Amino acid sequence: MGWLDKRRNGKNETRSQPEVFTKGRGDSTIVGPNLVIEGKLDSKEDIWIAGQIKGELDCASRIVVAASGRIQGSIKCQSIAIFGEVEGNIDAAEEITVEASGKLIGDIKTKVFTNQPGGFFEGYSHMLDGKTVQNAQAAEKTEEKGPEVSKTGKDTNKSNRKK
Repeated sequence: MGWLDKRRNGKNETRSQPEVFTKGRGDSTIVGPNLVIEGKLDSKEDIWIAGQIKGELDCASRIVVAASGRIQGSIKCQSIAIFGEVEGNIDAAEEITVEASGKLIGDIKTKVFTNQPGGFFEGYSHMLDGKTVQNAQAAEKTEEKGPEVSKTGKDTNKSNRKK
């Protein structure tokens, strides 16, 4: 079973922190328990965090925050399992799981959110479906570009006009 599986044999069960998931999985990054990273971290591979990260974390894959792991800052990823502590907003394309030992303070956006018994969550949740995720990504790109303006100085983007 995977580290984000919710049930075994039809029953909920308390799960312990998985072993480092790098064995036989290819590329991954391990932030060891004595490592503190401040700033922006950008990764295309899985990340196992047993140390501390203070800043922005952008991961194109999955993240595991070990029981000793701490993150302070915004996170963007495919999926995340929290056994330690996270203080910051999370935008996960697939899934967020707060395990029994986990603590999450911040707003979340995701398709699937699981808060295991004993896990702590404080914040707002925005549940997304596949279409919503695509629309949100398109809206972010539009916001980055700003309104389209013609040579006459008029807004040419019909969606920005008031009706």
